[in-house]
This record gives sequence, C-alpha cells and structure tokens, in this order.
Amino acid sequence: STSLLAEAERRRSIDSVRLAYARTLPGVRVAGALQDRVARVASGAARAGATVKQHLPDVDWDSMNRLFGELVQCITGLFSPGARLSEEQRSLAWYLTSLAQRDRFAAAWESFFGVYDALVLPPATTAAFTHRPPGTPLEMDGGTAPYEDQGLMLVFCNLLGFPSLTVPAGFD
Repeated sequence: STSLLAEAERRRSIDSVRLAYARTLPGVRVAGALQDRVARVASGAARAGATVKQHLPDVDWDSMNRLFGELVQCITGLFSPGARLSEEQRSLAWYLTSLAQRDRFAAAWESFFGVYDALVLPPATTAAFTHRPPGTPLEMDGGTAPYEDQGLMLVFCNLLGFPSLTVPAGFD
C-alpha cells in the first residue's frame, strides 16, 4: 500500500537509532581482528549520535544452539533411512515441543529487538579464508579453529528466521 511505502521511505535521524553490539557470542571463539572491528563500528556509531550498548538478550545460548542442531538433525534425518535419530525425535510430539521451545527463544529475542533496532556482531568466527576441503582447521590468532565453528555466529538467526546482513567494515 502507499502508506507502507511512505513509511519505508521515511528517513530516521542517527540519534534515534538504538544499537546493541557484541564482540562475540557466549561459547563462540572469534578472531581478535573481527572483535576489534565490531567495537570500532559500535564506537563510530556512538560518535555519530546513535545510542549504542554492549548487550545481548538473556537466553540460554547452549540450549538454543543445541535445539538448532537437533532440529536440523531431525528434519534432514527423517529423509535418510540410516539416520541416527532417537525414537523420541521421530515423534510429532517431540517436534512440536521443540517448536514451542523455539518460539520461547523467539519471544526473548523479540523483546530484545523491542529495545534495540539492530545487533552488531562479527559475521563469522574468522575473516575470509582460502578455499580448502571442508573440515580443514582455520587459522585464528596464531592458532587454529575448527572449520565447523565458522557459522556459529548466526545459529540464532537460522533457528529463529531472523534476517542478517553482512556489511564490509574494513580489510583483514
């Protein structure tokens, strides 16, 4: 409708923008350069006039990440005869209970985004890396990090159906 377009085209002043930021998420190891870049972006937004606070919602991160893994395992495993799913995971009751748990996480995040307009985070655990076989460890801060950890920063977006956007913020 025309009113929705007019609303979408309305520009906001920077002093009305409320940003939360985090250099990493609980239980996720992120390269120092990416953490520093997030802090610089947050500082720059604050200097420009935005309200900026280092803050994350109060959720059980381990349970949220585990639920994501279990749902992915269940959804993909149901179509694979050799999948290692428990009998419970093969039940509609388990699936509906899991979706209800997901909805509780979504409610906590919706409350968080009632206070903040956006959450500024590193997009991944490391900067871009050279092509390599899946599973090859990634270089991080003089050591290595598991290849599989690369997507941990966005598990909550994938679980809850939230949009995410990666914006260039420098070079590494």
